[in-house]
Amino acid sequence: MAFSKYFGISIDTLVKTDLAVLPESQVRQLERGYDVYIRGTSLRILATTVGTDNEENIELVPRKQSRI
Repeated sequence: MAFSKYFGISIDTLVKTDLAVLPESQVRQLERGYDVYIRGTSLRILATTVGTDNEENIELVPRKQSRI
C-alpha cells in the first residue's frame, strides 16, 4: 500500500500489470496520474436494492445482457 500511495498508482495496476513491458508512453501516463483503475475507466457499477429486512433483492431483467 505504501508503494501505491507513494507513486500514485493503484494496487490493481501494481499487481496486475507488468510495468517492465509497458511502452514508454503508457509509463508516462501513469507518472502523470492517469491510471485506469484510479480514474475509473475500467469501473463497472452494479446497482442493487435492499429490502426492509436488510437483505439484498434479486433483480429480474427481462432481456438479454448487452454491453453499453
